[in-house]
Amino acid sequence: MKIKYFLKDLIPFYNKPKLEIQRNLYYSFFISINLTLSVLFLVIPVFRNFFNVYFAVFNTLFVCVGVQSSQSFYVLIKNQFRILLSVIIGLVVAYISHILTFNHVWTSVFITQPFIFITSGIMIESTLLPYNIGKLMYIPYFNLVYFNNPSSRFDVIPFLKFLLTGVTPLFLVLVTGIIFNMEFSSTYFIQTSKTILKTNRKFVSIIEREFEIKTLEAINYPLKNSYQKNIVKNLTNRIDFENNKNNLNENSPIIVNQKDEEDEQLKKKKISFQIPIFLKPKNQEPLSPLNYIVKKVHLNDNGSPTSSLNTEFTTTSTIDKKSLKIKPPPHLNLNGENQEVHDKHVIGKESISQSKTITTTTTTMNNDGFNKTHNFFKITMEKLNIVSSRNLNNMEKYLVEAKKEFWNIDLFGYFNELSYLLETNHKKLLTINTAVLENIGSETSQTLLEILPHLNTLISTLVKIFKIMEKQIGKKYKPAQFTTQLINDENFDTSSFFQSIDMKNISDINDLKKGKHFLKSTESIQRISNLRKYKTLEYSQYKILICFDCVDKTIKDINNILGEVYDPETSFSVKNIDEETRVNFLISAFKKFSKDQKVLASTVFLLSHKLWDKKSGRRQHITMITKTFSKWYINILKIKIKISKVDYPKDFPQFHITLKERFKIIWKIIEKRVLGKWRYSLSFSIGVSVFSIIYYELKIHSNFILFRNLAWAVITYSLVSTPTVGALTFYSILRVIGAVLGSILGYACAEIYSRTTDPGRAFIFTFSTFLFTFLSCVMTRAKSFEKLVTFFIISFVVIAFLAYPSNSPSVITSLLRMMHILFAVLLVLIISLLFSPFYEHKQLKLNLYQFPFKITQSFNFLICNTLIDPNVLPAESRQLFYRASKFNYIQQSLPIEMNQKQFKELLSKQLNLLRYQIPIQRTLLFHSRYELLPFQKSKYYHLRRLLYTETKLFHSLLALEFITISALPKKHLNEIGKLITNNLLKLMSELDYSTRSYMINIRSTLKNERIVQENQSKKICNEIARDIGEYIYKNRYDRESLNLLRYCSAIIFCLISFIDLFNLVFDKVVKLSKTTVFKRNDHLNIYSQQQEEEEEELKIPTTMKSPHITELMNENAINEIMEKRDHQIKKETDIPDNLLDNIIDSTNDHDFKDEVYFNTTDNLDESGEFEIITDIINDQSSPPKNIGSPSQ
Repeated sequence: MKIKYFLKDLIPFYNKPKLEIQRNLYYSFFISINLTLSVLFLVIPVFRNFFNVYFAVFNTLFVCVGVQSSQSFYVLIKNQFRILLSVIIGLVVAYISHILTFNHVWTSVFITQPFIFITSGIMIESTLLPYNIGKLMYIPYFNLVYFNNPSSRFDVIPFLKFLLTGVTPLFLVLVTGIIFNMEFSSTYFIQTSKTILKTNRKFVSIIEREFEIKTLEAINYPLKNSYQKNIVKNLTNRIDFENNKNNLNENSPIIVNQKDEEDEQLKKKKISFQIPIFLKPKNQEPLSPLNYIVKKVHLNDNGSPTSSLNTEFTTTSTIDKKSLKIKPPPHLNLNGENQEVHDKHVIGKESISQSKTITTTTTTMNNDGFNKTHNFFKITMEKLNIVSSRNLNNMEKYLVEAKKEFWNIDLFGYFNELSYLLETNHKKLLTINTAVLENIGSETSQTLLEILPHLNTLISTLVKIFKIMEKQIGKKYKPAQFTTQLINDENFDTSSFFQSIDMKNISDINDLKKGKHFLKSTESIQRISNLRKYKTLEYSQYKILICFDCVDKTIKDINNILGEVYDPETSFSVKNIDEETRVNFLISAFKKFSKDQKVLASTVFLLSHKLWDKKSGRRQHITMITKTFSKWYINILKIKIKISKVDYPKDFPQFHITLKERFKIIWKIIEKRVLGKWRYSLSFSIGVSVFSIIYYELKIHSNFILFRNLAWAVITYSLVSTPTVGALTFYSILRVIGAVLGSILGYACAEIYSRTTDPGRAFIFTFSTFLFTFLSCVMTRAKSFEKLVTFFIISFVVIAFLAYPSNSPSVITSLLRMMHILFAVLLVLIISLLFSPFYEHKQLKLNLYQFPFKITQSFNFLICNTLIDPNVLPAESRQLFYRASKFNYIQQSLPIEMNQKQFKELLSKQLNLLRYQIPIQRTLLFHSRYELLPFQKSKYYHLRRLLYTETKLFHSLLALEFITISALPKKHLNEIGKLITNNLLKLMSELDYSTRSYMINIRSTLKNERIVQENQSKKICNEIARDIGEYIYKNRYDRESLNLLRYCSAIIFCLISFIDLFNLVFDKVVKLSKTTVFKRNDHLNIYSQQQEEEEEELKIPTTMKSPHITELMNENAINEIMEKRDHQIKKETDIPDNLLDNIIDSTNDHDFKDEVYFNTTDNLDESGEFEIITDIINDQSSPPKNIGSPSQ
């Protein structure tokens, strides 16, 4: 990790949003208060005389583990019940062991070892009692069997007293949570949804900035006409508005020398001359380093430069609106008025003439500056992608937890819909991001220049919509029925207000028209004047309606302009088809994304209105208690009464099973639940048993000072031991630092309070505990080293608490306790390395080998159900191309015939599960750097680049899914499918063969040299692209289907991009694993074998064949396009190492945080992520149900 990012982690709240800072402060304060209240059992004499001093120590440890497990109040209470259950189990087994062994404690090893082996194996695979909570049962067992064992065989009082250590944290967290009004998962779900909407808005804003930079890049310098000069002037006022608003200096990317007095007056009035309303200066996202882009130069009247780059000249030109090729659409304000008319009224009814003489300045292009700016946007978009993915994972986690809050059952439908829509938005934005940043060159920008003003209008409108939705779901707008001023107004009738439009169906075009006309009418203005005045929720939704009306108009204008510039003879020729596919993909994706926000806006509005209804009721904490009592007591009582009244017939058929079958079922359960991690369970149980006996014997037979308080070594060993020992170096450093800091500050606290007497001593001790705990939580909250606070508190409690009763802290005793804790930490490291070594970089490498297989299987699943002709490949034969396996997340029991809704749901689930794996691999990559750096630096960089490229491959799959399912009509899919089905079958077989042949012998990677055959998917893809291109060219004169043909051409772009990235991934995997590639004997010479047959099928007479058709069938021409695309793909994926460092290191504060410390492996083990795959083909197991838990 670079030092600057580590220093950023050390600074609390560095570059954090306000909401996150407030949440971190609140949660740190909550943890500190709970730990401080647990000190009362030590400082109050009544409790100190009744309980043992270790009661307060273990009580504090249980509180610490419980409050750090979650931020949700309901989940915290559930975890406290789990801790109580763990304590009860440990006490029961301890009591049994105490009765059986009593004075012969060494014989208890025959109970300890099986008990720990069985329970640890069960809890590792359990979700009911996770291992990080369930392992606390070993503390009461060790304490009452070896540490503070009772003097009488049947003395039950110590066991009952220790039981209170599990009961008191439950009541402590319950009371403090109610007092502090702690939030529930449903509230965190809403907050996370708001954050995702904000991230989407930033996505769209940065795309807008990239469009502007592409415009500057597309213009040929020097400027040739007034239209280009006006574009530059408009962008000057937008891009560097913040800089111009303060002081124009030499850092400005474009300096416009405005000496005209009239122009200066317009500038003071904030009215930019001849600038369309959608290009006016506005508050934007933080500026990019645009000073790299251009160098100042001015032109003569004839448009040619007359001086060096450092000399300024001015020129006068006339800009006439009539000379512009594009007339911007009129902009309507929120009252439905024309904005230009409103502007005239603002400046004193002075109209701006259509032609005006102004002073202009032009620039020359700086290629190096463009590259730096594009890299800046690329890094920003990658960071936003990571942040958005992390927020979506958190949202899914909160959604799962919120569904357990059964008293909010009326919100579950809104939550599910909102979660699905935000997940879909993320996919679409990734698709648009791919098209904007990575595949739009200067030639394509020339085409986009024609529609750039309308794209800016579209983006600006979307930004407004997202801002309004953020405020709606953040409860910034209050519904009319909850507005006090409107409630007291007798003339305001809410019933008549909603008669003109159905607010629940704003996605309907009829409702949009009604809403727009209703808002413009005089009657409407009179009715909504109060709503506008008090900023009600309903009025905000009407503003969204107007924005969507503007979106529809803008999309129509874009279609009209593209229809005007469309030339059937040249648009889809070989020279232009590559550019056409990229432009069509970008435009199609953005138009579809804009329209799809209607459903999201409707869902956000209805949910916001429902939240205000909930807010008017009683507190959720009281509702939770009453509803829980009703559910778990009254309902269970009713069920028992109903069951007692049911009379089953005597001849009711019984299920018969043989003894052998029962044994097999039981053995499968034992093998999965107990023996899943048998190596760790065995080493852990033997370690705890042996060290417990050693401690007990040393305690009895030796009084050597070094062996005093050795019990804390055993307790620490049981607390810090983990089933997954990856990132040993990282976590061992955290454990050592936490133990040292906790011991030093604990001793300092003991020395301070020992200088005084009660009650000052109690106050100093309590305040010191609160202060040190609060500071440690604030420093580590939401950071990559967040688990440091757990190890800190363990050491602090042991040192500071145990010295309080005697009021005489000893530096020797404190040093010994610190040494024993460090000894336990080192012992965990040594045993892990010796008995169960696990290296993160090896697991990462295996996972990266599997990921292309998962992607290609989802690709086959998509193609088989969209583009494949059902007459060629029947439905019952499709599953040959996507076999069910837990490694590709395809269910085993797929229906043979699926309707469109079922198919979309299954594919969406697969893509989500694939996305969940990317943060997991990023976490492994973060841990791998501590194993590979600095001695295997090149291997680490290879793994990092492979992960980055596979992520891009997944994004290209999302783009293909977006075009084929979300955009293209079924009619054209069927027509194209008939032409390309045969080649698609070959392509799917080739991809399936390439991935399976590589994965079938994964174990041999570590032992022998691997051999694979050549991948020839690129040639098949060329053939498919040629077939689709011919279909488009044949229908090029059908202007009614022009937009649909553009969607078809977008398939070419998506398919070629996917195959290019797949081949790039394949080459990187081959290079990383040092695999030998052999050429195949069955060389695919597709073009020469099928060209004549396909020409006969097309039945194109020789006289009718245009030169473009001949060019499309030319293999060399298509190969030239593919080589050009390959070069661009490699250029975009092979970004410099320093940029990858910037992307990865700046986001590791959240990516590598586990919400539940050890529960990460529960889901990973079921998905096979932490297992070496030896037989992928024969595996037919079903996918995991809970794969992709957001805690990962």
